Amino acid sequence: AVLAQERQRFADVFSWIASHLESPGELTVPRLAKVAGLSPSRFQAAFKQETGLPPAEFALRARITEASRRLARPGADVTSVAFDLGFSSSQYFASAFRRYTNASPREALKKRPG
Repeated sequence: AVLAQERQRFADVFSWIASHLESPGELTVPRLAKVAGLSPSRFQAAFKQETGLPPAEFALRARITEASRRLARPGADVTSVAFDLGFSSSQYFASAFRRYTNASPREALKKRPG
């Protein structure tokens, strides 16, 4: 029963992250810990054990994955995607994007089909 409860707890957290990609202020450890029903320190340890990543890193990767999806859409532009996903600057967005995808956001735009 404990294992099922843990699984549900993290399913709720992953769902929360997915539905708040445009609001990085909602993806803080205290907020995610509250969603999980754990103290922030217990949450951080449990999250890292579950995913292999700290919560902030996981959330950033999720935002970059969504950015990749959005950049693949016709008519997408880098600045809009960056600001829609709550990146404070296009420079920060570009460096984070490159770190996880090994390409710049502009290169991702050029690769899109069509």
